[in-house]
Amino acid sequence: MALVYRHIRIDKNEPFYIGVASSYKRAYSKNGRNAIWNRIVSKSDYEIEILIDDISREYALEKEIEFIKLYGRVNTGTGSLCNLTDGGEGTYKTIVSEDTRKKRSLKMKGRKLSEAHKDKISKSHIGKNISYEHKHKLMDGCKRHHKEIVKKSIIANNKKVIDLTTGVIYMSATDAADSIGMPRNTLYGYLNGINKNKTNFEYV
Repeated sequence: MALVYRHIRIDKNEPFYIGVASSYKRAYSKNGRNAIWNRIVSKSDYEIEILIDDISREYALEKEIEFIKLYGRVNTGTGSLCNLTDGGEGTYKTIVSEDTRKKRSLKMKGRKLSEAHKDKISKSHIGKNISYEHKHKLMDGCKRHHKEIVKKSIIANNKKVIDLTTGVIYMSATDAADSIGMPRNTLYGYLNGINKNKTNFEYV
């Protein structure tokens, strides 16, 4: 059996999250919530309301979709909910945050090399002669790497940015920076985790 619940922020008296759970414990828990949910809760107290109880999970998921559609989502600019999906199975049309992407990337990189290991690798290359062909391959590799960085920079600028306070979605980081008179590179640093984010902007 399952239940459908919602969280209501006190300062605006409006729903900001719709959820499905198998017990009341999840509805009242603060663990495992997304970044937008945590931002809202840091600014306002909230109430928990059980909308429907003692129903099948299939029916609960159907009602979750209906309620999310009714209130709309912050990250799509359609409403007040901080849900990252349209509901249902929980993964449909998910928008993954930049912070989540970075965490996954770090996890995939595996263990870091020890200083002793790095030193062995460095010493193993001492005295080796690099051929003319090898030098050119290295140069070509550097050029490709530079082009890839430029390409990623262009893609990053084309990523949509949301203002978590107003719900406004900008077509690029440049547009978002211009809206508050901030230098584009400064906002890039915030959005990409280079510096601590002092704005309400996040990538969509």
